[in-house]
Amino acid sequence: MSSAIFRYFVHADFAQKMDLQVDITENLQEHWKELESSQTVRKFDDLGDALLHGLNEILCGSSNYRPLIPASPSLHVNRSVVITVMSDQMYWIVLQCT
Repeated sequence: MSSAIFRYFVHADFAQKMDLQVDITENLQEHWKELESSQTVRKFDDLGDALLHGLNEILCGSSNYRPLIPASPSLHVNRSVVITVMSDQMYWIVLQCT
């Protein structure tokens, strides 16, 4: 579900963005569309989860951060996705430790 939400935001047209009351830079959308079409990124679940956490902070106003724990955690891989959504920009970073 998180993957579908992230992809919806990436593929949202002008009317959909107006309906969502968000403004997403077209350069950012094009970048993610390119990564998706070239299959450089195949899994969008973590990005969707981070997006939902970020939007929850903005829409609800309080901190509801909860770590996302995979269904089958690995002992040797730790990945964190952080998205900061500001009024005019969004920053994201993915940290992966092996």
